[in-house]
Amino acid sequence: MTGGKRALFRTGLAVVVVCLGLWLARAEVAWAWAAYLDTSEAYRAYAISWPESGHVEEALARQDARDWERASARNALPELRAYLEMHPRGAFASDARLAIDEQRWQEALAAGTVMELERYVQEHPTGLHAPTARLKIEDLYWAEARADGTIAGFNRYVGFYPGGRYVAEALAAVDDVRWASAMATNTAEAYGEYLREQPTGRHAAEATGGIDELQWGRARAGGTIAAHEAYLSEQPAGAHREEARAAIEQITWDAAVEAGTVEAVEQYVRQQPNSPFADEAQRRIDDLRWEATISAGSTEAFETYLRLQPRGQHVGEARERIENGHWQAARDADSPAAYQAYLRQHPDGRYREEARAAFAAFRAPVPGATYIGTTSTGAQVKVTVDGDGTAVVSVEFGGSAAGPGVDAPTIAATNCYTVNNMTVNGRSPIGDEDRAFTLTQRGSMSLLTAPGSIAVEAEAHGAFADGQARGTVEVRFVDQPNCNSAPVSWTAQAP
Repeated sequence: MTGGKRALFRTGLAVVVVCLGLWLARAEVAWAWAAYLDTSEAYRAYAISWPESGHVEEALARQDARDWERASARNALPELRAYLEMHPRGAFASDARLAIDEQRWQEALAAGTVMELERYVQEHPTGLHAPTARLKIEDLYWAEARADGTIAGFNRYVGFYPGGRYVAEALAAVDDVRWASAMATNTAEAYGEYLREQPTGRHAAEATGGIDELQWGRARAGGTIAAHEAYLSEQPAGAHREEARAAIEQITWDAAVEAGTVEAVEQYVRQQPNSPFADEAQRRIDDLRWEATISAGSTEAFETYLRLQPRGQHVGEARERIENGHWQAARDADSPAAYQAYLRQHPDGRYREEARAAFAAFRAPVPGATYIGTTSTGAQVKVTVDGDGTAVVSVEFGGSAAGPGVDAPTIAATNCYTVNNMTVNGRSPIGDEDRAFTLTQRGSMSLLTAPGSIAVEAEAHGAFADGQARGTVEVRFVDQPNCNSAPVSWTAQAP
C-alpha cells in the first residue's frame, strides 16, 4: 500500500470511529434520558429506538415493572387486562392473572346468577375460584329445580349433573311429585303409571296397595261374580283375595237360593263341593223336597221324599204321614188284604192293634194260634199260624193212641206204606181273599218195619173260615209214584 492510500485509510477509520462514538454516545444519552423519566412509555420508546442497545432488556424489564405498578395500583380489570396484553409473558403476568381471576370472581359472586358464574368458569376454567363457582352453579340449578318443584325441573338438574350432589334428592323429589300426582288422581291407572315410572320408588308398596284397594272397591261396587273374578285375575296376591273368593261363594249361593229349586241348589253343590254353604245347601235341598212333598200330600210323595232324603230333617214326619196314608187306605178298602198290607208295611205301627182286630173281624186266622183237630182217618192235626196271622208255619199230623193197648190212628195208608205221623214245616202265606194256604215239604221218612228211610214229599192244603181250618194232605213218594196216597181230609178248630 502506498503512503497516500494508508493516509486515506487512516482518515476513513478515524471518521468511522468518531461516528461510532457519536452513535454510542447517543444511545447512552437516550438510555440516561429514559432512566431519568423512569416511565413505561420512556422505556418502551427506548427499546423501540435502540433495539441493539445493551440496555434493551433492562428497558423492557423496567417497562414491565412500571406497567404492573400502574395496573396493580388501580387494580381494575381494564388495566390488568391491558398489562397482560402488553406483557403476556411478563414478570407479573401470573400476578395479573390472579388479580383478574379475583376481580371476575368478585363480580360473578356479586351478581350471584348462573349466567355470571358460568361466564367466570368459561373465562377462568382453571381459576382459583373455578371449583367454588361450579359448586355454586350446581347449587343455583338445584335451588331453581326445587323452586320449580316439577318433574321437568328436577330432571333438568339431573341432566346437567348426573353425578351431582343433589341427584339422590332430585330423584326422591321426582318420586314424591309423581306419587302426589297419583294420589291426587286416585285411580288404579294413575297408581299403575307411577309404578311403571318408579318401579323401585319409595311409594311402590303404597301404590300397589292403592291399586289393590281401588280394584277391590270396583269389585264390591259391581257386586257380581264377574267383578270379583276380575279382581282375583288382576290381583292374584291381593289383600282381599279371600274376601273375593268368599263373596263369589256368597253370590253363587244367593243365586241358587233365589232360584228356589232343588236343581239349582244341586248344581251349586256340584260346582262348589267344598263350599262353606255345603251343609246349608243340603238342608235347603231337604226343605225344598219337603215343601214339594207337603204340597203333593200323597203317600207316594212322602215315600219319594224318604227315598231321596233317607237322612232328611223330616224323615220322622214323613214316615208318620206314610203310615197314616196306609192306614187310611186300609180303612177305606176295609178288606182283609188291606189290613194285612198295612200290617206288613208297619208291623210295629201305631194302628197295628186296630188292624189286627179288623183283620180278625173278617174271620181271619188268629195270629200266633194253633188250630187243633183230626184227619178223616182219625189222626191228630195241629195247624200253627205265625204271630201276625198272615202265614201258616207248620202242620203236624199224627199223635198218641186213644188209650192203653190201642194203636194211634194212621194218617194215610197206601198200597206200599202206612204213614203214622209227620210234620210239614215251612212258611205258607194265607191268601187275602180265600184265606187259603198250601204248605209243601220234601224230605225223608224213616221205616218202622225195616231199617232205612224213603224220600217223601208232603203237601198240606187248607183254608180258614168261621174259626176253623179245613183242608187235605197228600203224601207222595218221590221214587215210587205208584205208592202215593190219596188226599186225606182234615179239620181243625181255633183255640
